[in-house]
Amino acid sequence: MTSLPFRGNDRDRADFGTRYTLAQLARRVRISESYARTLLAKGDRLPKADGTDTDGKPWWRPDTIDRWCQDTGRP
Repeated sequence: MTSLPFRGNDRDRADFGTRYTLAQLARRVRISESYARTLLAKGDRLPKADGTDTDGKPWWRPDTIDRWCQDTGRP
């Protein structure tokens, strides 16, 4: 996966883990990117983003996505 530029506090800078874009999140949870955009637009249907890149686009950490999948019963 591609590392994204990020901004945030020192805790974010200390975490060198992978960050997933919305398209990458969609592929990881086996939904279409357009459906992921719809869920994101609804506000509370996807997990809260862990941060935003320099363009203001959200990103998620793998553990956030995994926890959301477990909580919602997704594979």
